[in-house]
Amino acid sequence: MADNYLERRMEEHLSGRDGATGPRARSRAHTSGINTRCPDALAVPGKAILPFAPRRVFIAGNTTNCATDIAGLFADLGCRVATALPADADGDSRFRRYLLDTTDTESFRTAFESLLKAWRDTDLVIDMDADTANVIADVWDNHHRRFPVVTDYGCRLILVGADSSTISNVAHNSFSLNAVSVANRNTRDILAAILFAALPHARVLNGLVI
Repeated sequence: MADNYLERRMEEHLSGRDGATGPRARSRAHTSGINTRCPDALAVPGKAILPFAPRRVFIAGNTTNCATDIAGLFADLGCRVATALPADADGDSRFRRYLLDTTDTESFRTAFESLLKAWRDTDLVIDMDADTANVIADVWDNHHRRFPVVTDYGCRLILVGADSSTISNVAHNSFSLNAVSVANRNTRDILAAILFAALPHARVLNGLVI
């Protein structure tokens, strides 16, 4: 019986269930991968790993500049990706593709409404054409009046290449809106800024140029 008691105590000690608070206990908590200050993050020495659950991502723009790279980034993360790009844009079987001229407002509006109906909503819209931002806002807000957002992630619009004045001119109620600057940045830096704005922890950001 004594041997079993000692075995149980050792198991409790190793698992942290013994209530210990000394240096060894803190060391176990530190290396376990659980960050008690930010439970959504996984922490190991030298790394902070932020999970990114698969999202529904819509990428729009009247230019293919960076668009296929952005789409590929989120597809690699396991997201459902749709693009609205010119007919000469590169194709990828992983994407739902709307081939159109986004300067045609009605065609773009119809495409976005069709996507919302097919997916029931989208979590993230990345727009590289500031002229379509108000169309997105109008369609999305109307959709959310009928079908309110119920996820902790919320809904987000990221305007690529826009500035603070563009943000202030887009009326919106049901989603957050941020912009990513492309000035003096290469594709890698632009993708990193977009991914930062899309992270679950960035839900507190709104109205910023990154």
